[in-house]
Amino acid sequence: MDLTKDKTKKAMICLNGEPPSKNMIEKHMENVDTIIAADGGVNWLMDYSIYPDLVIGDLDSAKQEHLRKVPYIHIKDQNSTDLEKALHHVIDFGVTHVDLLGIEAGRVDHFLSNFFLLLPFTEKLKLRVFGDGWIGVFLENKSVFKIRENVTVSLIPFSPCTGVSLEGFEFPLKNQDLKLGQVGVSNVSKKNNVSIEVKEGKLLGIFYDLNLQLLEEDALQ
Repeated sequence: MDLTKDKTKKAMICLNGEPPSKNMIEKHMENVDTIIAADGGVNWLMDYSIYPDLVIGDLDSAKQEHLRKVPYIHIKDQNSTDLEKALHHVIDFGVTHVDLLGIEAGRVDHFLSNFFLLLPFTEKLKLRVFGDGWIGVFLENKSVFKIRENVTVSLIPFSPCTGVSLEGFEFPLKNQDLKLGQVGVSNVSKKNNVSIEVKEGKLLGIFYDLNLQLLEEDALQ
């Protein structure tokens, strides 16, 4: 796969965190135009015998034996993370949808900071974050999801959120406001189609359903 402005719209970015299963990686490879490793993400990709199309970062974690086998861009700037470097790069090439894997890390500050670093990029990219058994989606406007019944869904505001409405859940909401720090943990879907609306604010939805489909605009299609 080639990273070109004319052809690349969907990217998978692999971070230097806890590796997801090889089965998850291979499933995603079928639905993206390019695979990018953010620095040390190349290590676990290559352990799975998967060659990314590009490695980007300050390259202080990527193993040299891997860098000899794949294209890479070395950016020395220490004022941005490898995740930020990768996201800026795909935006420059016209990417519109990004799936992120390997975001879970041993250090809680790395894990949390990665989510907050994503916030400014939600203005230009449709972002989804994947781990084994869960999907994180930044929500805006009204989104309708095809989902199994009795799936656990948690909502985490990353800013004050106004006009939050939930339909098809055990605990519905109607035009409610969520303050920063006021989380909705472990709600449960009660229908196959559920909707989440947020009129203003940055709201992260965590879905424990890897068959999740966003009906209005599915990033995998």
